[in-house]
Amino acid sequence: MRDYISSLVYQTLNDYIKKERNPSHILVLLSNGREHSKDVWEHIETLANRFHVSLLVSEQEQEQVAALDVHDCFILEKITKEDIDLFSQNMDLLYCPVISQDF
Repeated sequence: MRDYISSLVYQTLNDYIKKERNPSHILVLLSNGREHSKDVWEHIETLANRFHVSLLVSEQEQEQVAALDVHDCFILEKITKEDIDLFSQNMDLLYCPVISQDF
């Protein structure tokens, strides 16, 4: 069930990007404090291959980002108000891939 829901979410995002926005810069926010699944990282990698992607991650997940080809990576625990202002001015789309682990 979880895989099915994940695939629906990813397909919906892809459809939205194609039809509505065609963003040039996407900020991916990974903020739920848990380690994310392999599927989430693969989807972020797919987005990074198509778009200008920046990540906002926790310190624990910083190691996983090294393998990705993303524009920037910001650490949640270290961002400032100025960083947040910059995000709001320069990002076309904010994406928060979160799914409950309770499925």
